[in-house]
Amino acid sequence: MDEFILMKNFQIDANEIDWHKATKKAITPLIENGFVKVEYEEAIMENLKRAGSKFIISPYIILPHARPEQGVNKNAISVLLLKHSVYYENSREPIRLIVVLASTDSVSHLVMLKKVAEILNKENNVSDILESETIRELYEKFA
Repeated sequence: MDEFILMKNFQIDANEIDWHKATKKAITPLIENGFVKVEYEEAIMENLKRAGSKFIISPYIILPHARPEQGVNKNAISVLLLKHSVYYENSREPIRLIVVLASTDSVSHLVMLKKVAEILNKENNVSDILESETIRELYEKFA
């Protein structure tokens, strides 16, 4: 198991919320568990306001992040599965999966991106992820 993929950083939300609340909710476990500082959330929100659609990596999936020096304490990802799509500014792409990446340096960033890409590129895995009903089920798709 990759040490940056921890079940305590996984969530499912069945409420209808906007992209601001969804993104902040996705980042919250990283702050609460000491992986990032509050400044990291602020940096991500700024990045999304400026160029939100650039963080969309495929249909239904966005990978918001900021630079390591903007508040990352330790490598981690958080995952928020939304039961209702959100739409980021300047995008018509419905988003249901927010994967927040927090890396301490560029090498870690690439390693983590590679791992997330491998997970998302497994056949049928994205549709299986989007159909997850429990946090454990969601987490196990990434394990």
